Amino acid sequence: MMRKIKVNDLCIEFEEKLSELNYSDDSMRRYKAVFNDFIEYAGDCDYSQSNGTDFLVWKFKQYGFSAI
Repeated sequence: MMRKIKVNDLCIEFEEKLSELNYSDDSMRRYKAVFNDFIEYAGDCDYSQSNGTDFLVWKFKQYGFSAI
């Protein structure tokens, strides 16, 4: 069973893990920008595969990818 976690908390945990793995400052900055977009998109909801996929489709459409 998958644990319930707020999108904001998931992004914080993911960012901490990337930092532990010594990702570069530049990579961290780029990830943080995507995390912030995801948090804004998802609001205060729990993470689900569905809202993760919906966010990615929305993000790709912002970049002009319409085949998704």
